[in-house]
Amino acid sequence: MGYALLKATDEDGAAQTARLLKAGCDRVYVERSFRQPRLVALLGAIKSGDVLVVDALSRLAPTPGKLSMVLGSLRILDAGLVSIEDEIDTVDWLPNQAARVFKAFDRLDHVRKANNDDFDDKQIAAARVMLSSQTMSVPEVAAQLGVRENVLLQKLGANWLVAQVLISSLHLL
Repeated sequence: MGYALLKATDEDGAAQTARLLKAGCDRVYVERSFRQPRLVALLGAIKSGDVLVVDALSRLAPTPGKLSMVLGSLRILDAGLVSIEDEIDTVDWLPNQAARVFKAFDRLDHVRKANNDDFDDKQIAAARVMLSSQTMSVPEVAAQLGVRENVLLQKLGANWLVAQVLISSLHLL
């Protein structure tokens, strides 16, 4: 199944739809609403083994928080995700795919535009210690340091975050 989120009111979605059909989608949901009711309907229709295809992760969800929820839902539903632009294919999951997911997070518009001048090196070091201990979540650390979650994630950097995910998953093996 394909999903296309149109960001501009004058965008007709033809280019996205064409790329999704070329990628093998049988059905394409085109969304114009920021609330994304068609995405909710699509997620309700997905079954185990289905694959959701998007042009880019930024076209799936406009914020990292919403994207995390969608990715979590796909994982629970045992469905795959393919992002054409981001070169992510969870159907053929490889260890380096996690790095690509975090890189795609960095490209989301509001993360690039975040004002992070007030977040210094001492706060970054403190955040890394708190998160490494695995006793606090990202939202809890951000609240304690008085910064937005997206600013915290951007300052920590994708490589550090990927390493933490891999380290925390070692105990599952």
